[in-house]
Amino acid sequence: MKKLPGYLTIHPDSLLSDISGRFSEIYPNLKLVFFSTPDPGNPLSQKIIRSRYTMVKRFSFITGSVEIDITPHQTVTNVIAGFEKTAGLKAGILRKADLLWINTSLTQNWSLEKQQEEGKLL
Repeated sequence: MKKLPGYLTIHPDSLLSDISGRFSEIYPNLKLVFFSTPDPGNPLSQKIIRSRYTMVKRFSFITGSVEIDITPHQTVTNVIAGFEKTAGLKAGILRKADLLWINTSLTQNWSLEKQQEEGKLL
């Protein structure tokens, strides 16, 4: 499948860390993280997947290649929804704030471009 600018190509054997790395190459002040599926009885059980060697197929339903739109005008909400709808992956985006990474939950309606610019200012 041809790689499109502003899109992430994901395969079942892709490593989640590689996907996060490609995202950070485009948006160095943002961090893409993936979450394990929470226990239905305990929504707080959702945890960030930290292993560098975790493949997409462990948490996804895809059987072939899919594309996720991460063009600058996409909002955080749309990107997160795209990962869930297209690949069945629970994703989140963090923004750099000095030496910390902060949750973008209060600014999820901002575009990736605006989030990236805001991260540069801090």
